[in-house]
Amino acid sequence: MKLIYTNSKKSEYQYFPIYATSFGKIILSYSNDKKRKDFLKNLNLEPFTKFTKINLVELLNELDPIRKNEYSISLEEFIYGICDISVPIFDKKAKRVYSLGIIVSKTKLSESIINELIKILKNTKKKIEKDLSYLYKFQ
Repeated sequence: MKLIYTNSKKSEYQYFPIYATSFGKIILSYSNDKKRKDFLKNLNLEPFTKFTKINLVELLNELDPIRKNEYSISLEEFIYGICDISVPIFDKKAKRVYSLGIIVSKTKLSESIINELIKILKNTKKKIEKDLSYLYKFQ
């Protein structure tokens, strides 16, 4: 389970670690227990910055609050100066969870901006989920 970003200019792939990004943690937090355990037992938690969580217990302790609050925040865990915030999108028909997020420079963040971005993402999530359910009416 890796997250992939494609740089179309260079036609190269860069892998984002699922444990060091908010969008990855969304996917991890909503994975079934068996799939998550199987994935994590073979995972080498490497630090990318001094903020990367490389303790498995610490990472696992983050997942329940992510599910409860329906958002995840990663503050410079993968790249210094970069923060990301994500929310889950539920595709009930396909029984899948997707992640919708935003990447922001740390210099632009404050608690009020984080809270506003979470609100915006959650509102957008609702619209996408509604559109997904509407699409299935035509299949």
